[in-house]
Amino acid sequence: MQLFFAPILILVGYEQYEWVPFVVGVLTRAHFLPFMWVYDSRAYLFQQLLLLSFHQ
Repeated sequence: MQLFFAPILILVGYEQYEWVPFVVGVLTRAHFLPFMWVYDSRAYLFQQLLLLSFHQ
């Protein structure tokens, strides 16, 4: 999954470098979200919502 995120991060780094921390946070959360369905666990959803609350 991270292989697909690397080009996005590189593009943002070249075009809008001030957005890099935000993009890293969003892509990291997006990386863990599919595990909610794979393991049928709401813990991953809770983790995403918890991280989102700290980000704001």
